[in-house]
Amino acid sequence: MCFLPFRLVKWNFWKRSKQEEAVSDGPVRKCEHCRRGTIPFPSYHEERKTNLIRMRRRLTRIVKGAPNEDRSPPPPPTPLDFPRYEPSRTSTPLAQVSPKEFYTLFAGILKPSDIKSEHIESLNLRIERDVAPNDLIPNDGPSHTFLPPADWDAPPKVPELKTDGAKTDTPSTVRLLSNGREAPGEEVYRSRKADLMIDHEDAFRTIERQPPREGREKVKLGHYYKFWNSMDFVAQYWDAPRADEKAGEQVVESSNTPDEMDVDGREQKKKGYQGRRTGVGKEMPEQFREDTVRAFLEPISWLFGCQISQSRMPPRLPIQNSLFPIRLTLSVFRSPTDRLKARQGFCEGPVMGLHSRSETTFREASEPAGAGHMERLDLLREVGVLLLLAHERSRETKSETRPGEGKWYTSAPRWGGGPGGEVGNPASNTDEGGGLKKRQREGKPEGSSRPRSRKESNVEAYRRLAPGMGLWDPKVSYMSIGKVKGSEVDEVFLLSTLNHHVSILRLSIHTAYIDFLETGRVPSPSPPPPVPSHSSSQRQGDTYPWDTLHLRRSKWYDFFKAEDRVEGLRVVWGMMAFLMRSDREGEGDVTMGNA
Repeated sequence: MCFLPFRLVKWNFWKRSKQEEAVSDGPVRKCEHCRRGTIPFPSYHEERKTNLIRMRRRLTRIVKGAPNEDRSPPPPPTPLDFPRYEPSRTSTPLAQVSPKEFYTLFAGILKPSDIKSEHIESLNLRIERDVAPNDLIPNDGPSHTFLPPADWDAPPKVPELKTDGAKTDTPSTVRLLSNGREAPGEEVYRSRKADLMIDHEDAFRTIERQPPREGREKVKLGHYYKFWNSMDFVAQYWDAPRADEKAGEQVVESSNTPDEMDVDGREQKKKGYQGRRTGVGKEMPEQFREDTVRAFLEPISWLFGCQISQSRMPPRLPIQNSLFPIRLTLSVFRSPTDRLKARQGFCEGPVMGLHSRSETTFREASEPAGAGHMERLDLLREVGVLLLLAHERSRETKSETRPGEGKWYTSAPRWGGGPGGEVGNPASNTDEGGGLKKRQREGKPEGSSRPRSRKESNVEAYRRLAPGMGLWDPKVSYMSIGKVKGSEVDEVFLLSTLNHHVSILRLSIHTAYIDFLETGRVPSPSPPPPVPSHSSSQRQGDTYPWDTLHLRRSKWYDFFKAEDRVEGLRVVWGMMAFLMRSDREGEGDVTMGNA
């Protein structure tokens, strides 16, 4: 909400909107904070939003007590639960399934309760859980990996000095990315790691402008200021572990006064709570989780020349003749090297995706672990996001065909010949005034001759013949960034998040599988199993035909644990380094004398 009176806000918005319309003749943006009118002063709104957040935190401390002070316990915490559905490995290959039966199976989904195990088994899905980072991220051989080297996590070495006291120049190797930039090195990695190694209690005190704890210094949050700001909101719904206590054990017992004695003379115990949580995890707004994961990923993606944004077009997966809505939260795109295109909002990709959800329970009390209905639904949603990303990446060598393009009903004018004439015809619609403007019908002069933008009338929209709206974003150059040249298999990555955890997924999918989903055609003859392009892409005996989806996923990394944050940083860093590597000839490792 805004802090200005409604009348003053409304007047300022109306006045500013008229000025913007006179200058730009374009659409006017809406206020993201109060949803009233246009944005007159963006800096003013950001300041009011920040003050509102500070007032909310200050009021929370006044009403419910500051952290580390005994107060009445909040509602019981939401237990942590994670889906672990295991699909059957005895599914029928797609080459033996009729495309009509495959389409009919998915076309029958009308609501989430219609999801059955047959839908997942029909996709021929193979899952590996808790995969180690070395097996999750492909490499260029045993001598080189895209993950940060082990010496980057070790204490920094002191540079050796020459006899004259000058530092020795140690030659280093710099890898070039697919956009021509230099890959980030050790110094930047150590900086990001140091920002994530900060104790969350010290970070929260810095965010709230509280003095540091006794014996500690004030910390600088660096590039992860937004991340810690979002984590401060998450800590109001989930118990953050403390240094002196385990997570979930922040309820302490304190003795009562002698006046508060039982009838039997036994001393009563009252429970106090020391922590930041004021609510329960299942009631946390979804925006807090999205902002946290985005702030965790952005400082890494910027180093590789990428940006994070929402899909401008509704995310829909085409399966033959139907479009299925997909819950794709955010996408990572590569910024174009042309500055003009970058300012106009053009991007390339997608590079990877991000999937967030607010569910906290995945099975009923009567359902065994790994067989719950919500577990099936959650897995199908994740696979749907991965299939959508693979479909968009496969558009690199294709051109869009809009619905109805080239058909007679979008190119040939027609009229059935009924009484009254055609709709919008000036000769048969006298109430339209013969197509004349209102000022012309009243005999008034036209006024200014400057052309003005005019909204299309309903009659003009009815008579206009054009294909339907396309599914492709006109400002996105679709390409499979990170795919090995000449390979039929694409590696698609996804960041999946729930609770206050994040997991990295990697899907290996054949191009023939994508064509089967879109067109329903089975390749003939069947393509052979793909040859491993990277040493860790497919291990010995780990080859799959074209109609099989191979899904690998890491463990769930807890944002409240420093070691999990750092390990998640390593995996995301290696993933971005693999996807943004340069496969063009003449580019690769460049040896520099002083880096």
